[in-house]
Amino acid sequence: MKLPRLLPVAGLCFLLASCSPDTTSSGQSTAPSGNSSSLKDQIVGKWQDDKDKEAEIMEFAKDGTMTVSIGPINLKGKYKVETDGTVITDMENPFDATKTMTVKLKAALAKDELTLTNEEEKDEAKKAKKFKRK
Repeated sequence: MKLPRLLPVAGLCFLLASCSPDTTSSGQSTAPSGNSSSLKDQIVGKWQDDKDKEAEIMEFAKDGTMTVSIGPINLKGKYKVETDGTVITDMENPFDATKTMTVKLKAALAKDELTLTNEEEKDEAKKAKKFKRK
C-alpha cells in the first residue's frame, strides 16, 4: 500500500511541471505596481495558497533563501527579486538533490495577497497562483 504515500509526491510533480523551468532569457514583462525594492522587502514571510489550508506554503527569508512546503514535502531553494518585479527561484529537485530547477515568476503584491504568475505555463488554470500572508 505505497500508493497513499506516493500521492503527495505525484502532486509535487504536477506542481513542478506547472512551473516549467526557464529555458529562455528573452521574456518580456510589465513592471509591477510599486517598486521592486519594496516588493523585495514585502515578499519576506510565509504565504499560503488561498484555496486550501493544507495546500502549498511558500516562505521567503530576508537572506534570499526560501522553502516550499506541500503537505509532508519540504523543498529548499534561493530566490531573488529583479527590478521589473520578476522573482527568480532556484529550487532543489525533489528526486535528485544534486540538481536544481530555475523558474521565473511575475509577482504582484496587494495588501496581504501575493500573486505569482508563470508566463511560460500553457495551462491557464495553473498560470497564476494566489497566496495569502500567513
